[in-house]
Amino acid sequence: MSYYASGNRPIFSTTAPTAAPSTATIIAFLDSTQLGTASFASGQSMDYRITLIAGCDTNAAWLFERAESSTLADGAAETVWFRSPSNQSGQYVFAMRLEKNQFLRTRMASTGANAMAYIQAEPLI
Repeated sequence: MSYYASGNRPIFSTTAPTAAPSTATIIAFLDSTQLGTASFASGQSMDYRITLIAGCDTNAAWLFERAESSTLADGAAETVWFRSPSNQSGQYVFAMRLEKNQFLRTRMASTGANAMAYIQAEPLI
């Protein structure tokens, strides 16, 4: 069982409003090395509480991915699909286990108008 690690601060993603993003546009991105995973031994992992907020001017399908690389050419190790209704955002909170040097990224699975997303990761112990 994990619990919040007092003293460990949460890490926040890049975020900016994105006009007419394609499915290849990363809307929010978090490099887990900011969370200390760069010092992990091979195969070592740690649990994190992930808070994801995403929304778009139009109905949209989204992908939240845990990946080994920041490039979309490399497939995701884990993918969460979700949808947001027109002119609304959703907040999703879940636990995720991160390994050495992994990346968290959010992008659209469908095209849409203006979009925004935000990722926060907080260490659990």
